[in-house]
Amino acid sequence: MKIGYDLEITVTDVCKLSFVWCNPGMFVMGLNNTNNNHRYLMASPPHPVEITKGFWISRFLITQEQWLVIMGEQSPLYVQGEHLPADCDWDEANNFCNSLQNLLVSRQILEAGYQVTLPTEAQWEYACRAGTSTFWYFGDDPDELKKHAWYSENSPNKKQSVGQKLPNPWGIYDLYGNMAEWCQDNSWVYPKEPVLRQDPVTIKVDSNLMVTRGAEYNSLQEELGSSIRWAELKHNPYREPIGLRPVIS
Repeated sequence: MKIGYDLEITVTDVCKLSFVWCNPGMFVMGLNNTNNNHRYLMASPPHPVEITKGFWISRFLITQEQWLVIMGEQSPLYVQGEHLPADCDWDEANNFCNSLQNLLVSRQILEAGYQVTLPTEAQWEYACRAGTSTFWYFGDDPDELKKHAWYSENSPNKKQSVGQKLPNPWGIYDLYGNMAEWCQDNSWVYPKEPVLRQDPVTIKVDSNLMVTRGAEYNSLQEELGSSIRWAELKHNPYREPIGLRPVIS
């Protein structure tokens, strides 16, 4: 592991993991909900955030093939297709991160003091934005969205193999649509005053509502965006299409 560089990990001949390095930095998290759109209430108001420590984030959503190799069993709601993203609930996603961490420690790839976890939603949005401030990381033109995302207008109402659409400026794929992504945080309301927050994360052990980011293959265009947040039940009883994108920090 080398700070400042992307990380490529070979688990087996058919299972490889790719992580993108994200430098520390500042960004504005959230958006101005000037029209009081109900979809954007959770994502407002915008406020400054500082990421004080760099981290690696998975270039792709974890696939069913990777889940099988790391966990030793098929992912929940497995369907035919090794490169399709894995579905899971929040606890299952954390179990995957723990198993991956143990594997990397045993291979002497993960150094002391580093952990594999779900991203905080601040880390997720920071990595998604990749230095941009527009609604989507590619700008504000909705006609460009089909090049970057699987969603209601171009998906046949099912998840798709990872990495087929264009990546964001930092080389991260499928951040919008295809599968929603679990974050560490439970659902909470942003502060009303735009005060600077450093490495924010909100975790309440007794909370059953967790934040997801990125939206899904059946989401509408306006439901996909760098700042858009959703709250999902931790145990995902309705088996919404939610996967994971681990970070090493």
